[in-house]
Amino acid sequence: MSLSAAPHGQAGGIATAIRAEAPARFVARGHRTAFYTVDGRARIPARFAIDWVRLPASGVMERSQAPRPADWNGYGAEVLAVGDGIVAAALDDIADNAPAPAGAAAPIKIENESGNYVALDLGHERFAVYEHLQHGSIAVKAGDRVTRGQVVGRLGNSGSSSIGPHLHFHVSDASSPVAAEGRPFVFERFEQLGAFPSIDALVAGDSWLPHAYRGVNPRKLERPGPNAVVQFP
Repeated sequence: MSLSAAPHGQAGGIATAIRAEAPARFVARGHRTAFYTVDGRARIPARFAIDWVRLPASGVMERSQAPRPADWNGYGAEVLAVGDGIVAAALDDIADNAPAPAGAAAPIKIENESGNYVALDLGHERFAVYEHLQHGSIAVKAGDRVTRGQVVGRLGNSGSSSIGPHLHFHVSDASSPVAAEGRPFVFERFEQLGAFPSIDALVAGDSWLPHAYRGVNPRKLERPGPNAVVQFP
């Protein structure tokens, strides 16, 4: 399905997209290998998921031992409805993890891995799911109607967040973060500026690499490439 808005507030900013192909070192188990068995049926809800990390003005993440700024990885950034829909489910009961180097979070129960989340029913058995939201930031409740671009919460660090604060976003065929099967999606448009060579480079605080022609690369009806650095016009 095609999504008409970014899932996060990025006015004047850039973000990197860590796709489902990401290795297990930094995305717990890797999205495409994260099976959940509910009621005797195995599913991969995050089969096509993207983890969004908002980059600071410098374009690089803080190195693992550096002091964490209040907006580390975009913590507190607005999370937006990608289209008109109805809130199918929302949870805002889980405290955010304390700042820590990537991969150092304590073990989390499987039922809390998604952290605080919102699921939007976009129609046609497609649900937009936002995970790891900031505790206390959920601005909607089940049954609410939302419009494209409406704030539904804020980017947080709740649940299983092995890379620190980020927005986990995927589309699935049900509102449950685990009892659902992931479905493919694209964005109507975005601008791809470059990419990090790897997730290791991103976490190490290395700079991302611009495209060879060093210009904005407008994309339509596509998904960002792995570790891509993008902005939404």
